[in-house]
Amino acid sequence: MRNEAQTYRNRIQELEQQCNQNKVLFDKLQSNYRKLEKDRVLLQDQADTYKARYDELKDEHFDLLRTQQTTEAGEHAKVVALKEALTEKNIEIDDLNDRVRQLIAEADNVKDQMVEMEQDTSEQEAFFERLEGMELVFVAYHPGAGHISMPARQLQDYLERPLTFAAQKCGVTPEQYKAWLIHYDSPECEECGVPVKRVDQPADFEAGTHNFCSRHRVVSGNVTAFRKSS
Repeated sequence: MRNEAQTYRNRIQELEQQCNQNKVLFDKLQSNYRKLEKDRVLLQDQADTYKARYDELKDEHFDLLRTQQTTEAGEHAKVVALKEALTEKNIEIDDLNDRVRQLIAEADNVKDQMVEMEQDTSEQEAFFERLEGMELVFVAYHPGAGHISMPARQLQDYLERPLTFAAQKCGVTPEQYKAWLIHYDSPECEECGVPVKRVDQPADFEAGTHNFCSRHRVVSGNVTAFRKSS
């Protein structure tokens, strides 16, 4: 019996030792677990932080890509607009160059004409000088003025302004002489075409009176009451 009791006591001591060892091991494992759990929480926080930063970087990357694409599209549009503007300017410059060349050609043509005119003028002056040296007298006839005699030195002026010479001969202005000449060639009312009395001398002609009939005659600058309504 003593041996059996001793055996039980030994077994109980072994179990107590094993229990103590298990308790120590459990405490150690529990401590390690708490440490691992703490590390896990820290790692999870770091992972969440890294993921949030990754998402931010990804969004920034996409925003940068979109901005770059938008910028490139805007720059491309600007380049296209500049090319079109440059093309238009080149066309305008070509047109201006064509116009300049045309003006230069016209200027050269005018210059050549002026040279020819100067040559013609010199030849004409030499011709009239020869006529004047011959002491020739020229005679021209104009209605109302009759025969007009002029020396060779006045011939060139007469050829340029024949009606002015005739008007001076008649003592009227060139405008008055031209109005009288129309009346003289066709003595009729300028309003209705009825024949009127012809005035033979330009100095006696009054525009508004002698070139109208009694119904359409102008008196003191106003049309008479007999003028028909249009």
